[in-house]
Amino acid sequence: MVFPNRSSNHGGSRRGAAAAELALLAPLLLFILIVAIDFCRLFFDYTIITNAARNGALWASDQHANGTVPPSWSPYATVQDAALADANDLSPAPTVLPPTYGTDGQGNPWASVTVQYQFNMISTYLGFSNVNLSRTVTMPVH
Repeated sequence: MVFPNRSSNHGGSRRGAAAAELALLAPLLLFILIVAIDFCRLFFDYTIITNAARNGALWASDQHANGTVPPSWSPYATVQDAALADANDLSPAPTVLPPTYGTDGQGNPWASVTVQYQFNMISTYLGFSNVNLSRTVTMPVH
């Protein structure tokens, strides 16, 4: 009994179908890759902004700092210097708003620092080309 050779005729047409499928899916796969890269970059920059706000709030929460005099334990002269210490990876540098001070419902003092940054995406999709990131951290004054 002789079996027909199936690979000679069907193999070539299957390779052509695979190439056509890849040509149809390549733009979608590229779009998903760019979205994933932008999301990772956005998350990384938001983490930097959060750490910068936390550093600024820690500096401002020292009872001796009160926004003008640096704490004795800090190597930074201002709340902006303290906040931007970890933001070296961002260009341009984020904006550090002046600290705000207040008291909570029980009369405990607190200090709050806000850091803002404009994140530029790799490509424009869904109408977004840049995202304004803002993080506020509040700490009790100690």
